[in-house]
Amino acid sequence: MNPINTNAANSIRHPHQTGITLIELVIVIIVISILTAIATAKISSSNITVGQQAEQFATDIRHVQSLAINWGCELTLTITATPSQYEVTSKQAYANKPCNVAAAIIKDPISQQNFTITLSNGVRFTADSTFYFDSFGRPINAAGTIINVDTSFDLTSGGISYRVTIIRLSGYVTVVKV
Repeated sequence: MNPINTNAANSIRHPHQTGITLIELVIVIIVISILTAIATAKISSSNITVGQQAEQFATDIRHVQSLAINWGCELTLTITATPSQYEVTSKQAYANKPCNVAAAIIKDPISQQNFTITLSNGVRFTADSTFYFDSFGRPINAAGTIINVDTSFDLTSGGISYRVTIIRLSGYVTVVKV
């Protein structure tokens, strides 16, 4: 007679084991992942940080440079600390171009809205400033000559600051936490 392994026999006789199966574990992980994704999306959409707004400001500067090149216009970027906002206007009037009225706020061709952006969630610029771009997207001064120094704009909120810098000559835009 062959001896019967009692452990193997017990596992065969009791198919309902206690504990968590792999399928149940995977389902729980999926549910937790979905809930985390929903919570993260709600938090990030309601609380735009100073870093995100600094990156958006840098992106908007690059967009203004692109518009200046595509339209063949000199554009003005005006920054105000109170209220903390920036807007883009045409430096002068150009016939038959989207920037056809001097000092008028231009319409962003993407959103079809006036190119005026107000910072949110307590983020603010530390100073007022006016900046210009020529029809090649290069940074220029009010007289129309290429600037000879890098120009920076600081955004701050709750003791956190970011600096957006436009590099002289090239117009390259950088963002760094300061």
